[in-house]
Amino acid sequence: MRDYIYALEAEFVLDLRQSWKYKTGFFTDLIVQFMIYSALLFAGGYTWMTRQYGGALNESKTLMLVGYVFWSYAILAISQMGNDIRIEANRGTLEQKSLSVVPLSWLFISKAFSGVTVSTVFVSLIIGMSTLFFNVSIKITTGAFCAWAVMLMGMYGFGFIIAGITLVVKKVGQLTFLIQIALLFLTGTFMPLKSFPYVFQLIGKSLPLTLGMEIAKMSIGGTKIIDSERWMMLVFISIIYLVVGLTIFQILECAARREGLLGKY
Repeated sequence: MRDYIYALEAEFVLDLRQSWKYKTGFFTDLIVQFMIYSALLFAGGYTWMTRQYGGALNESKTLMLVGYVFWSYAILAISQMGNDIRIEANRGTLEQKSLSVVPLSWLFISKAFSGVTVSTVFVSLIIGMSTLFFNVSIKITTGAFCAWAVMLMGMYGFGFIIAGITLVVKKVGQLTFLIQIALLFLTGTFMPLKSFPYVFQLIGKSLPLTLGMEIAKMSIGGTKIIDSERWMMLVFISIIYLVVGLTIFQILECAARREGLLGKY
């Protein structure tokens, strides 16, 4: 157990230090993300959110910001571990870490904690800029926070699937980017999910991000009751994603070890 705790602490601190060294990339990403958010804000068409999730009409921008924040965390969960594997493979350290006394999946879970920490600073700056420039902010409720935490667990399960694929093929091209864009449209981030064909609605509703975002918006809107079935479904879906993601990652890790792919890039 001591080895697991030490590995968690070491990877957490190391990843934070590396993030601090690449401050230029951090602020560049911040500018790009804020420009995307600003474009969505000026595009309008989000007043439907107050009808669907409750709240006053002037809170529609807040609900849209909530969706954007949840999406930002979700794309972090999906892309982080795959990017980390690609970087470690490029450095030639992936095989060394695979020989650790703790599982490779645990090392990337450790990195996930640091990623959430950095992303929280990132999101806080976006919210601060939104408040400063557009007078749009977020009121954090207990329900919204719990929905965020459970949603994030499920989306990291999705991230383990991408990470497992990256272990085998190393370069996944634009797959992660395409998934990020799909999540922006198929989860009700800024467009109603019911405006899409039924098949895409089913895909969207099967994602932890969609249900987590709905619960958070209803909690912040404060005028609609969040039934227990929604919470149970969110927890169930997130656990399924996490278990399936870890299972697929371990299967693909074994395949990568068997084929000697961990030492190749």
